[in-house]
Order: sequence, then C-alpha cells, then structure tokens
Amino acid sequence: MLGLFNAAVLKLRLYLMKRRQFDNLALRKLFRERYDIDIGMYTYGCFDQWRMPGPIRIGRYCSFANTVRSAPINHPLEALTTHPALYERKFGVVDADITWDEPLIVEDDVWVAHNVVILPSCKCIGRGAVIGAGAILTKNVDRYAV
Repeated sequence: MLGLFNAAVLKLRLYLMKRRQFDNLALRKLFRERYDIDIGMYTYGCFDQWRMPGPIRIGRYCSFANTVRSAPINHPLEALTTHPALYERKFGVVDADITWDEPLIVEDDVWVAHNVVILPSCKCIGRGAVIGAGAILTKNVDRYAV
C-alpha cells in the first residue's frame, strides 16, 4: 500500500513541477538523478521517463511534441526469443535488465515535431535540427538539418 501512495505522491509532484517546466530546476534535478535524463534550461515537452527513457542528454531551448518517443534499445535478435522475458528481470528468467550506457544526445535549439520516433541507431541530433512530424530517426541528424 505504501508503494501505491509513494507512486501517487510522485505523480502529483511531477504534475505540479511540469507546470513550470521551462525553468524548473527541481524538475531537472529529479529527472537527472532518478531517470538519467539531463535536460537543459527552457527545453520543454520531454519530461516523460516512459516516452523518453534515459540515458538522454538534451540541450537548451529544445521543443519536443508530447507524442515524441525514444527507444533506447532493440529487442535482441540473437537471443532464443525476442520476448522481454530474456532481458527484463520482472519476468523472473534473468537476474538483471539489459542496460544501455550510450546516451542519446540532443544538442541545443532542436525542434522535434509530433509522432517522431527516435530509434536506438540514432544517438545524436545536432544543434538547430528540425525533425518533421512522423519522422522515424534511424541515424544521427546533422546540425541545422531539416
């Protein structure tokens, strides 16, 4: 029961902090320490650990639509099955989750429009890039690319 209470308190706390997401230092600290997501000042739309799981490093003045998704890893094709039972601890088969160490880097002043999907093969979106609605990023994006 205490776990449900703590989850509800965290959800309320995030809701209240996201109302000032442009410049909220406490929100940035929480995401950096708890989820390994480092977000620069005046960036908005990416404070969601489910849509955009860490590790991620995002610069200043970035704009993310609320429908952007980042996938940090692929299902392992070399395994016996692609089902998460062989790489997620919660299924009771493996002792630890698969981890990924290389963060997604999003430089300053990037605009990522609605329904963009950032796949694991994309590890860097350069400064000033504009990612159009519905794009599926499979490789790094150069600075100022559209």
